Amino acid sequence: MMVEACVFNLSQIGELANKLDKEYISKYPEIPWFKMRGLRNRIVHDYEGANLNLIWEIIDMDIKILKEQLLKLIK
Repeated sequence: MMVEACVFNLSQIGELANKLDKEYISKYPEIPWFKMRGLRNRIVHDYEGANLNLIWEIIDMDIKILKEQLLKLIK
């Protein structure tokens, strides 16, 4: 159940990144907007299941960095 929650949340991050204005995205090129959107598409459209090793790598390594980057935007 925890795995499904993590996968769902990652897909939501990508979905929200997809709704951002292109001008806004271009102001912050250091944030991996397109990778977030790409991961969302892989999760949502991969009917055989998401690559759980990749998901864990993202959670373990990338989310902390992304969180720091996004927090800087709201300060």
